Amino acid sequence: MAPQGEIIATEIDLDACRRHPMAKLLRHDILTDPLPPGNFDVVHVRLLLGHLAPEGREAVRARLAGALAVGGVLIVEEFEATWRTSALDAPDLDKADRLFAAYHDAFQATLRDSGNDLNWGRRAHGALRGLGLEIETNGHTTSWVGGQAGCRLPRATLGVIRDRLVAAGMSPADIDALRALLLDPKLVVKGNLALSHIGRSV
Repeated sequence: MAPQGEIIATEIDLDACRRHPMAKLLRHDILTDPLPPGNFDVVHVRLLLGHLAPEGREAVRARLAGALAVGGVLIVEEFEATWRTSALDAPDLDKADRLFAAYHDAFQATLRDSGNDLNWGRRAHGALRGLGLEIETNGHTTSWVGGQAGCRLPRATLGVIRDRLVAAGMSPADIDALRALLLDPKLVVKGNLALSHIGRSV
């Protein structure tokens, strides 16, 4: 962190945000509220734009790019969902593959029904390039063992949206089995591929 730098972090709900002396927290709706004044050296938006309707997403990314200082960088990070092929090792790898595939399909359907663009993670590169930014994209994923944070997240999701996953075709028995498997230390999964699109203003 630059010792003379200033960070402005925005969120609709600040209750769960952790405070830092160099960060100013701003309650802010990216769709309707004006951006903080000034030109920014770095604008970082993570796992957000894919959840917005296309017209809102287009307007927001243009505003973010327009807020950059000359030579500034816009970083857009999104997941390329890969739950279907998550299991690297498990007590029964074939069963794990089946459970993760069932989760992937139901979760994808649930996201689509909520208005998410499942292709945005990849298409962000071209969308940012279309704004006149110089773009490079880096991908990252890592492995998690059952019971670790990367496995507890989908386990929590399975519980929170259980009814919606069932409505999308995943059986309650498979949900219970996958939630149990995600706590098994013999399970090893790879996380979803995170794509970091790094656009520089010229």
